[in-house]
Amino acid sequence: MTDEAIRQKILSKAGEMFFEQGYSKVKMAEIADELGMSKKTLYKYFDGKYDLVRTVLNNLYIGLGISVEEIFSNPNMDYPTKVKKFLKFTVLKLAGIRERFLSDIQDQAPELWKDFDDFKKRASFLRFNKIIDEGIKAGYVSDHVSREMIVAMYAAALQSFMNPDFLKDLPKRISDGIPESTAEKFDMVMNIIFRGILTEKNSVDFSIKGEVGF
Repeated sequence: MTDEAIRQKILSKAGEMFFEQGYSKVKMAEIADELGMSKKTLYKYFDGKYDLVRTVLNNLYIGLGISVEEIFSNPNMDYPTKVKKFLKFTVLKLAGIRERFLSDIQDQAPELWKDFDDFKKRASFLRFNKIIDEGIKAGYVSDHVSREMIVAMYAAALQSFMNPDFLKDLPKRISDGIPESTAEKFDMVMNIIFRGILTEKNSVDFSIKGEVGF
């Protein structure tokens, strides 16, 4: 096995363990044991746990960015297919990231949390804006709705539901109904944005614009 293959194998297993168990609980010795290698071999490829987690997250950011660009630049796919592929790919990439991992890096690795927060903002404002813009041009997203407002709502939801502090402040009866899985949260947010909350027969206009002086 080549050095690069070993390195990727380490990143794959370490990512699974960190995302599921959290940053603080996983030890380098445990990762080595899971991989059937010595801790010395593990340190040959990564300087330590911080370096390993940083690389796992960077790979996540790069992989998401490249794949989303590939999906939406494909001229042979219609808009609904592109959105479904985007959702499926993103959910699969986020699958396994538990709230405990996000809480851990927020408390114990603030530089990594800042990088993660910056990535969320870039993904929200740049990529999702492109998705909505293409949907409007293709006639699938209503041009009567403010694109900027849709993107801002998506960004706010993503920022909030991936922020452990926000979730801690919610009443227990609300927080209990929100899944711990980052992928499930993302999927719910996207479904509400694209499908709304009203049934078709109750799809009415609740806007009060013009009735209260704005």
